[in-house]
Amino acid sequence: TVLSDCCADRDEEVHRVLVEKVFPRQADVLTVDEWTAKL
Repeated sequence: TVLSDCCADRDEEVHRVLVEKVFPRQADVLTVDEWTAKL
């Protein structure tokens, strides 16, 4: 699981592409609130 609001990149566009396009191919991408709701 990748917590999208707990990681960052200096370049906001790189962060967006990673979180929306790259990471979802390999893991679940959730916000902290979404993740804690599943616990």
